[in-house]
Amino acid sequence: MEGKYPPIQGKPAQRDQRLPQDDPWKFFCLAMTLMLLLLDLILGVVLAEVLLFSNKMQEDLKQMDIQFVQGLADAGHERDIVWGEVFRQTEAVRAGNESSCEPCHENWTAFQGSCYQFSTQVLSWFKAKDHCTEKGAHLVIINSQAEQQLA
Repeated sequence: MEGKYPPIQGKPAQRDQRLPQDDPWKFFCLAMTLMLLLLDLILGVVLAEVLLFSNKMQEDLKQMDIQFVQGLADAGHERDIVWGEVFRQTEAVRAGNESSCEPCHENWTAFQGSCYQFSTQVLSWFKAKDHCTEKGAHLVIINSQAEQQLA
């Protein structure tokens, strides 16, 4: 036989044999892979919750900003009403009577520098406004509890 050797029967080649020390490393790698996948999943869920919370906080902040601006506008309006009332009261004191305008017409009520006429007629807002305009007056805007109790 020239250069031919028959295969050795009964034993597989050395490279095909599994070494007993390889099993713990394979288990460790598999465990680490599973832990990393689990960590990735947990981080994804946490990140989604953080983004939802952040969006909700931004929306709440926008609502608070709107309420703040509205509150400032309301405060400015109330300040203007108070200054107007201070001016009317000052004029009433200067005029020496309760009203800063001329004496109220008969069946009208004087209150803090203004004259009021109360009506029990049922009219639409537009008709009531026109009715007041014909009398040289305008519909009242109630600005205080005292003014409300006047009626």
